[in-house]
Parts: sequence; C-alpha cells; structure tokens
Amino acid sequence: MQDYRMLCPTCKEEKDILVIERFEDGETIKLSCGHRLHNVEKTEVIGLRDQAGWKHRRPGYKKPIEEGKERTKISGETKRPTQEAIRVDRIGKKFVHIVREQNECGEWEIVHEHEDPFPDNSTT
Repeated sequence: MQDYRMLCPTCKEEKDILVIERFEDGETIKLSCGHRLHNVEKTEVIGLRDQAGWKHRRPGYKKPIEEGKERTKISGETKRPTQEAIRVDRIGKKFVHIVREQNECGEWEIVHEHEDPFPDNSTT
C-alpha cells in the first residue's frame, strides 16, 4: 500500500497521514507528528431582495404628485427572478403595475402590465 503524506502547516515538514476521520460537514486528518488538521465545509442558502421607492412632492400640498416603488423578488409560481414596478400618477390620474420575469436566456420579458385610472377623491 502506498504511503500518504501531507505537509504539516505547524511543523513545516511533510508527515505521514495516520487517520482520516470523515464527518457530515468535513474531516479531521491526524498526522504522524501528532498534529490534527480540520477541514470543514459549510453551505448556506441566502436570499437577497432589494426595493426602491420615491415620492415627488410639491410645497404646500399634502399628497405627492407622483410616487412609486420598484423591487426584485423571486416569483412564487415559476421561482424565477422578477422585477415589479408600481407607479401612482396623481396629475395624470393613473395607476401602473408592471411585472417582468427573467427567462432562461437571462432576458427580461413582461408577464403582467396593468394600467387603471387612479380615483383621486381629494384635491392635490
């Protein structure tokens, strides 16, 4: 059987590997000099989201002329990256909702576009 050797980072010399103990998330290598090397691998899945909102205000008026928000998220149905934009225009009196989804090629395509008249009951 072939001897297995490894460079000990503490001794700075090449030593024989005596035992390799494997664990669920890594391993421990025991060398002939008595030192042990621990190799551990951890994997964690994280999700990132971002959102930006704005308001266009005028002095002397309570409500903004225009406001909106844009955000990225993961679609609930297709599990793909999605961009959602909502805009309320009080001067033009409209509400716009646009949803774009990323396809397999990485291009953004519109999957939902909705524009309604915005019912503004108060004076702006």
